[in-house]
Order: sequence, then C-alpha cells, then structure tokens
Amino acid sequence: MIHTARLLLDRYATISCLRDIRCTPGMRIARGFADIGYEEFCMLPNSTLLSLYLGTSKPWQDDERSHFFYVPDVEGILQLLAAEGVYVDTIQSDEGRDYQCTMTHEDGSALCGLGDTLLEACLHCLELFDEQKHVS
Repeated sequence: MIHTARLLLDRYATISCLRDIRCTPGMRIARGFADIGYEEFCMLPNSTLLSLYLGTSKPWQDDERSHFFYVPDVEGILQLLAAEGVYVDTIQSDEGRDYQCTMTHEDGSALCGLGDTLLEACLHCLELFDEQKHVS
C-alpha cells in the first residue's frame, strides 16, 4: 500500500472538517508528530490501525481521535463536499498535466481548484470551502 506524499499530508492536516472523523474499515488516517512529521494508517475491520510506513499494527484508541485526521482520496473529498452542498460543475485537464475543478455550493458561491493532479485540484476546492466556512 502506497502512503500519501508529505506535502499532501501537510495540506490535509490544516483542513478542519478532516479532523472530525468517524473511522471505518479501509479508511486512511494520519497524525502529526512534532519531531518526525506524519504517520499514516489504514483502519482495519477489527478497530486496528496498520501503519503504512512501518507495517506494524496497533489497536485504535478512541481517546486519541483528536490527534488524527482523515486522508481522503478524490471520491472521499467529493463525498465530503456533497454532504456540505457543494457539487462539481466541471473538471478539465490540459493533457493530463494540469487540472481545474469548478464546483458550486447550493448557496450559489463558486469554487475553483487547481492542481497538478485531479486529487490536488479537488483538495484545493476542499481547502477553499473550509476557508469560506471559517470566514462566514
């Protein structure tokens, strides 16, 4: 299983809605450590965390929940946004080099995410939405 790039984990860690997690099997989550950066895990069916870096497993401790954040894929990001009333209008790519994702909130506000990958463009929209929620 491939772990998520550190730069993406830096971005995920700052998005507040990714902190309020309810873990389900197969979900990827991570936590930050001041001295080593991040450790990413996959939640197994028996409430066990499998470290994607070390290959070790440990039981999920519910009292540690506040230290973790969700590491969604494109589908997970789109589901989070749809639950908030944000829907995809267009996804465009410049021959697979750059991606632009435009979305509209049910209140009429627009989001435009840019990225080198579809994941980064969708993540950019999520970041913009998260910022808007904290401003209003």
